[in-house]
Amino acid sequence: MSELKGSETDRFLKFFAILNTLLEEKKLGRILVGGFAAEIYSGRGYRTGDVDIIIEGGAGDLVKQVLKEISDRGLRIYLPKIREISEKGIDIVGDVYTKRKPPIRMQVDSSYYVYILPPEEVIITYLEAWKFWNSTEDRIKAVLVYLNGGSKGAEDPFRQGGMDSPHI
Repeated sequence: MSELKGSETDRFLKFFAILNTLLEEKKLGRILVGGFAAEIYSGRGYRTGDVDIIIEGGAGDLVKQVLKEISDRGLRIYLPKIREISEKGIDIVGDVYTKRKPPIRMQVDSSYYVYILPPEEVIITYLEAWKFWNSTEDRIKAVLVYLNGGSKGAEDPFRQGGMDSPHI
């Protein structure tokens, strides 16, 4: 866990990137980060209380086993006991990515990467929630992602700078 350094956002990204990279190297599947992408794209202007993940390719049981070893279990979420990643819960929300645009492969450092929702999908998801549930919090998330440049396209925020990018 000594690799989990930096801001809370950076530490969670690194944790999931390590886990995802190991899964893909063993051809077991991949991890996609959902709503947490709003925190990433908004430059931490929006902070989430949990990280929603999708685990594709049949690796769900293995990831759940890892999370059980390092977490307490809430009603639905895993609450990590490791200090570096104890600030947020982890929620496995599915096993199939269903959005229209493909996820972005985000290189977290030279060795590890994770997949995240594209900024356009984040904005659309939160605008839909605002419209259908009158959720002002979701409106704020969409606006923060848009204003921070998340809507410029998938390439812009992360391809050049990784975790040290000014967008994080």
